[in-house]
Amino acid sequence: MTVSFLISSLLLLTHPQQPLHLQSLYKQNLATFQILTSLNSNLNKNNEHRTGNNKPTPSRHFSMNSQAARQAATKRALQVADRSNAANETHVWNFGYGANINPQKLREKRNMQPLEAYCGKVKNVRLLFNHRGGFGNLESITGTNNSKQQNAPPPPELSPVIAQPSEVHGILLRLTHDDFGRMAGMEHQYDAKEVSVTSYDGVVRKALAFITNYRHETLERGLLPTDRYVKLIQTGAKQMGIDASYRKWLDQIPSVPDKERGQEYYQTQSAPGKRVTENSKRKGRSVPSSSRQGGKEPQSSSVQSGRKAVSKKRVNLVSDKHSVYSEAGSGPAGIFVRRNNLYVSDNKSDSVKVISLEDDSNNDMTKAVGVSEIVAGGNGRGEKPNQLNRPWRLFVDELQQYIYVVDRNNARVQQWPITNNNNSNNNGDNVMTVAGGNEPGSGLSQLDQPVDVHVIEQSGDVYVSDRANHRVVMWKRNAKEGRVVAGGNGFGSGSHQLGCPGGLHVTANGTVYVSDEANNRIMRWNPNENRGQVVAGGHGAGDGTAQLYHPLGIWVSDEEDI
Repeated sequence: MTVSFLISSLLLLTHPQQPLHLQSLYKQNLATFQILTSLNSNLNKNNEHRTGNNKPTPSRHFSMNSQAARQAATKRALQVADRSNAANETHVWNFGYGANINPQKLREKRNMQPLEAYCGKVKNVRLLFNHRGGFGNLESITGTNNSKQQNAPPPPELSPVIAQPSEVHGILLRLTHDDFGRMAGMEHQYDAKEVSVTSYDGVVRKALAFITNYRHETLERGLLPTDRYVKLIQTGAKQMGIDASYRKWLDQIPSVPDKERGQEYYQTQSAPGKRVTENSKRKGRSVPSSSRQGGKEPQSSSVQSGRKAVSKKRVNLVSDKHSVYSEAGSGPAGIFVRRNNLYVSDNKSDSVKVISLEDDSNNDMTKAVGVSEIVAGGNGRGEKPNQLNRPWRLFVDELQQYIYVVDRNNARVQQWPITNNNNSNNNGDNVMTVAGGNEPGSGLSQLDQPVDVHVIEQSGDVYVSDRANHRVVMWKRNAKEGRVVAGGNGFGSGSHQLGCPGGLHVTANGTVYVSDEANNRIMRWNPNENRGQVVAGGHGAGDGTAQLYHPLGIWVSDEEDI
């Protein structure tokens, strides 16, 4: 989560001629990422206050139901924005440094739509995980946010190896008022506070960030984060190019499994203890006395099973034109079509499935034949040769009769023989790692969050979009390490750089086309060149004919039309 508090009073926006200049500077020198979103239709009701009386919202008790708490938090945050130097009539600057620095979290879980995003830092503060449940919070070096703990000693160091920095790094997000309001609703146990953020080019800007309301601060200030939460921060920091020394400190912070959080993670001013319910006993863990659902009892198993039944019913009732995709599985991440076969990577069941399609000139997808068949994975989630862990995109080599699968969470690309009987692959004897597979990392023998793969069928050269390393790497057949063929010079918008590359296509002569997601452009890299060319987009994010908006996938025709 993003959190912060009120610090220094550098009022950049009080100089009337600076904002336009600075906005231009940001657009020219810093990478921007755009995130697709669907807006909450209820938010317009929360924004009605903007044309009326801006009196402070009365304080609320946190025992209200979750929906009411979110609506109240949205209204409070937008009223703060009205009075803040961090906002104007069109946007609000938000500073995020917790899970919200992770672009995947923003895109897939929160449906946020930042207009711009830049790296920055807040000085004279420390990062803590003393929000209820072990989530992030900022605290002044000179004193705590909670007036009841003003004389408390500093908390213990989070890292046993590296001293805690006296500044917190994160991402400046320029949000619409609608998106900022929605984010405030999601962060309803936090308060919006104004901070001064210094971007990496030295520009100081006011921003609003979310800090924990004191009632939701844990009594213990030196808590460790959970495995899942700190991983989101570490991954986002690397993807967005956060300062290397700060990332090194983040990587040294120990963490605890989510299910092993003790009572101290839930002892707050508003919830001094926690209780155990019958459902939680069966699951082997205790539940806070004031849950995220406004203190309601956890839902019974009958309700949960009812949800599953609804999910199955939705699959059965999906329109006929999409029946082929419902057959493919619950979490399709990539598709590849060869002749009359549709291959789908299913990252929920950790498998690749194939569906035979009849030859129909009318493109009638209702003629899918039978149920999908597993042709790769499907042996449980893991790192063994015959297993996959969140398979992403794929490539089918019909000439050599192989399926190449991006095994994202295992940081590798796996080669599976095309077979009519997946039982022959169950023991993994016929499966090969053709790229990565040496733990996530930035070495030439490693990959980090690969997302797409393209294979030159005649030579067997494997090209991989190595997202977290901001590069494209080519692996020769049976090679022990790859060679960088695009990017690889850190996150950035230069012609020699990429920012979170996604979709990938390679021509027979080795020309690489890649969607440069964070920079809203498509890049072409000719063989053996150290700089690429913009062939689409590159004019900022937008819906103009010369612009792109968060491009994810790409395909290039034989005539090299994109």
